[in-house]
Amino acid sequence: MKVAIYAKGSTDEQAKKCSTPAQLERDTFIQRSRMGMVKSAKSGNILTGIPRYGYTYNKEKLRYEVNEEEAKVVREIFRLYTEQDSSLPKVAKKLNDLGYRMRSGEVPAYGHVPDNW
Repeated sequence: MKVAIYAKGSTDEQAKKCSTPAQLERDTFIQRSRMGMVKSAKSGNILTGIPRYGYTYNKEKLRYEVNEEEAKVVREIFRLYTEQDSSLPKVAKKLNDLGYRMRSGEVPAYGHVPDNW
């Protein structure tokens, strides 16, 4: 929803002219930020504080590396989810039944497949 606040007697066109430089600056900032994040990610730099499940951060090489043990679980999640009549709660139950645990060793909440498993 777009909300515009006008000075007394101003028109929609006048308001657009006033907001255009600010909007252009905002859009440019967003575009440059995204380009920087993509470049950083391609270089293997951390963009978030917690590596996604299936990856570990190598501090010596300063990049993410595939954690094969966790990657097997990720592949199993995708395999289970693509089965007929599957859902995330069913996948979570199956993973719990198979004894899979999150990195912390905790059992995830019922019906939930967390980002960092």
